[in-house]
Amino acid sequence: MMHHHPHKHLGAACPRGTPAEHLHREEHHGEQGWEGEVRAHIGANPVVLGVGSTIKGDDGAGPMAAEGLAARGMKNAFNCGGVPENFVAKVEKVAPTDVIFVDVVDFDEEPGTIEFFGGDRFDAQSFSTHSAGLSPLMDFLSRSCSACCWVISIQPERLGYSTELSGTVKRAVEEIVSSDVWLRWGAHQQMRGSCSPLSI
Repeated sequence: MMHHHPHKHLGAACPRGTPAEHLHREEHHGEQGWEGEVRAHIGANPVVLGVGSTIKGDDGAGPMAAEGLAARGMKNAFNCGGVPENFVAKVEKVAPTDVIFVDVVDFDEEPGTIEFFGGDRFDAQSFSTHSAGLSPLMDFLSRSCSACCWVISIQPERLGYSTELSGTVKRAVEEIVSSDVWLRWGAHQQMRGSCSPLSI
């Protein structure tokens, strides 16, 4: 089942109260794209939650990204599978400044396109393939942890039964995992494209 188009705005639910608006990838190129937005908005102690099913094709991108970031040394990157609500206690224990979900979303772009969204205006309830939808969880975490919630979204190519990602989405996961943006939060240095199991 394909997801519906989400809102692309950052609203005011972020406890820091300084949301940006209209984060469209086409308006921000290179470091000013999703990586620039991560640098601009994410605080000192983020948690990354990879969401999705590894037996539904490209829906496994979130879990693969979280595992890749954990392998790079990010201690607070978790593969949540399709039940991110089961990780609330772990997230609360970290007391994060930000919660970053990595998930696949159909936002009518080319497969493999990466977007960065603010969580409170991100209508995940209407299109999530997961058990509860992300919006209620984002709302709960923003209140219980005083954390800002965000979504790094990947446009899927296929979501049918498969344990393999499409080539375009594999490359998007590679881009996310290998980015230097994560170095400030404990990830080890990694050369893009070097010995990557995601490359095709």
